[in-house]
Amino acid sequence: MEELCPTSHNIEVPVISRTDYTFMDIQEDGYVSLMDDSSNIRDYLSLPEDNIGREIEQAFNDGKELVVTIISAIGKEKIISYKTI
Repeated sequence: MEELCPTSHNIEVPVISRTDYTFMDIQEDGYVSLMDDSSNIRDYLSLPEDNIGREIEQAFNDGKELVVTIISAIGKEKIISYKTI
């Protein structure tokens, strides 16, 4: 997105971060277990309910090892993509 603003004004922009995690497991309630590079486990994100989520679930059920990308902004996080390793 692009915003034009005079230099005399302040403008707020979100801080966006993108992080890759190793995909570990899918819980029965739809939440996933992820591991970062420091071996810390995260298990509070749910699998997206869109095509990406279905593709991740199918690849995991097929026994593939996955790395998912999480995007974080304004206090929210979401799985946006994946790749097989």
